[in-house]
Amino acid sequence: MELRLIVLDAERGAVAAALTVSSPQCSGGLDSLGQWQQGTLVLKPYRPESETDTCEVRVRVDAHGRQAWVSEKGCGTYHGVGCVFEGTLQAR
Repeated sequence: MELRLIVLDAERGAVAAALTVSSPQCSGGLDSLGQWQQGTLVLKPYRPESETDTCEVRVRVDAHGRQAWVSEKGCGTYHGVGCVFEGTLQAR
């Protein structure tokens, strides 16, 4: 899994993000806009698949900004059934 961020408005905590996941069983990606909310980055699709799209990815970052924990809710449309937007990321 890889997460790339571009800060759009540091004062308001707004970011643009590209999240990708790849494994031998599947691959997927989510282009999103995000907002920092109480220490957690909340990402939602930039262009939702439908009006009822409920995809949300949450990224919780450690106090040093070096490690992040990713979890998703309702994002199956953006990746195959064999993978998810979940796991741990290390800053580069």
